[in-house]
Amino acid sequence: MKGITTIVAAVIVLLLIMPAASVLAADQQSAQDQSTTLRCHVQTGVPTIDSVKFMDGTWALRNNTQIDVLDTYYFEVQATQDAGWGNITYVNITLSYDFGDDSGMQPYSTTNNTQFRLVYDNSTGGETFGLAAGGSGEVTFVAGSITYVNSTTSILNFSFTPQNEIRHATGAGTGGTGFNDLNSWNYRVNATNTDGQVSAGWDDEFGVYRYTTISASTDPEGTGSPGQTVPLNTNGNTVVTYSANERFNLTVAIIDLTDGTNTITADNVVVTGGNLVNSAFASGGSTQYIYGTGGATPTYHAAYDTYNPATDHTVTTSWQITIPFGTPTGTYTSTVTYTIQVA
Repeated sequence: MKGITTIVAAVIVLLLIMPAASVLAADQQSAQDQSTTLRCHVQTGVPTIDSVKFMDGTWALRNNTQIDVLDTYYFEVQATQDAGWGNITYVNITLSYDFGDDSGMQPYSTTNNTQFRLVYDNSTGGETFGLAAGGSGEVTFVAGSITYVNSTTSILNFSFTPQNEIRHATGAGTGGTGFNDLNSWNYRVNATNTDGQVSAGWDDEFGVYRYTTISASTDPEGTGSPGQTVPLNTNGNTVVTYSANERFNLTVAIIDLTDGTNTITADNVVVTGGNLVNSAFASGGSTQYIYGTGGATPTYHAAYDTYNPATDHTVTTSWQITIPFGTPTGTYTSTVTYTIQVA
């Protein structure tokens, strides 16, 4: 019995070992791994700006020329998105005064009147036109419209009116597109699609003519006796309202006051306002600078490049006169002339 038991045990042990031995001896010619995935993301394709026209109300082209304030102007932009117009999210027309640097667009700001942006917004499918938030208080958006040429191409129209303090720009005249005139308004037109791809910019420029306005609210007037110093404020102080789209000087001038053949010379009159404090005129009459200076090398008050919501500026002037002893009774008058002169 012992002999039989021993043989069976040996056979069992041999059977348990043999399968493992057969795996180790296998000939493995290949192996596979399918844990990675090949991916290709197909985008909509970069949009293109096909053409841009900048025109006045007669549809004459105004790029590379100077424009007038308070007139309405038009951009006509044709753009294409090969994957379908519905993939366009924005078309932007960014405009910026170049400050004598044509190396590119000035950094965009919403706090001054030397930049603004016209926008077509299709980001939510609503297709709206307008002036970008902030923008410029010296530009009024008028209208926008779209004409669908086909499923991939559209023509967009933007109109706007430059207000009275949009920055004056002398640079204009060199033909062709691109930035090639210093001291001009540069504009760049581009389109953006749903993948965030931005078209190449369409660059060009124009100039803006100088513009000034000025008006005075009331006549300086007062009553007194010889030997008295009299404030000329019967009608209140004079508020001078003005605007300029360039660096400027603001002056006030009078001549001697007369009543018939009688005279009170202008050196008896003083004015306060702006840079003037009780400043006397010269006998016979003279000009004084409320802002800036005159002479062979005048200095100018800075242009209003700070954001300003299309309003004029004001300066208040107050007047007084010393009536000389012995002055005959009468009503003495002199013309007061306020002048604004841009650089």
